[in-house]
Amino acid sequence: MKVFFDIIRFSAIFLALGLEVSADTVIYDTSKTYNTNLFSMANGLEIGNQITLSPNTWSMTSFNVEYYSTGLLNPQNVGVDLRFYFNNGAPFNGYATPGTLFYDSGWNYGNLVADPTGDTITYSKADLYQNALLNLPAGFLLPGTFTFTVTFTNLDAANTIDLPLANSPSGQPASSSGDYWLNTNGKWSLLTNSVAANVVGLITAVPEPAAGYLAALGSILLLGAGRLVQLRRPRN
Repeated sequence: MKVFFDIIRFSAIFLALGLEVSADTVIYDTSKTYNTNLFSMANGLEIGNQITLSPNTWSMTSFNVEYYSTGLLNPQNVGVDLRFYFNNGAPFNGYATPGTLFYDSGWNYGNLVADPTGDTITYSKADLYQNALLNLPAGFLLPGTFTFTVTFTNLDAANTIDLPLANSPSGQPASSSGDYWLNTNGKWSLLTNSVAANVVGLITAVPEPAAGYLAALGSILLLGAGRLVQLRRPRN
């Protein structure tokens, strides 16, 4: 019986180490490279950046995007929509455009505040996997490249939104190049500014459990089961 409990105890330790490795990780953060420039949003304008990372490795747990507003008199009327696209569309100047939509938050109202110093729109794990027009399936692993876009509605002279811009991040699992995708009447364009135009945002994710780790855990349990069978086998 002691062998049985030793197996359970060792497996629990092994599993705990795996869970620790799988803790939320910041894989993309442009807040530290803010370059003091702003992009003034227009009503219905869809704009965003293309993200590149190791494919089928990360499962997103949260997405944040920052915004500035010096004039937001009726914030309850202003809606925001976050979308994620596979970059599998028709080429634009040799680059695959955003194509298949794999996440759409839908229009969310009443979550914005007037703040000239900046505020954050946060999409939690529940927002990403439960409360959306196109939900991400549980455990969805991000592709090697995808584009996120942000769109606002009901902007006018009394309700203005600016997106802070940042230089390209470095030393992170995910990256972006500093240019941006713009959707105009259903047509995508990849554009550049005189400065890098990465929207200030942050993505957290958990890594996929390594196949080797799961195989090793299975081997431990199988060896333990074999050991128990030997111990229980009657002597001749």
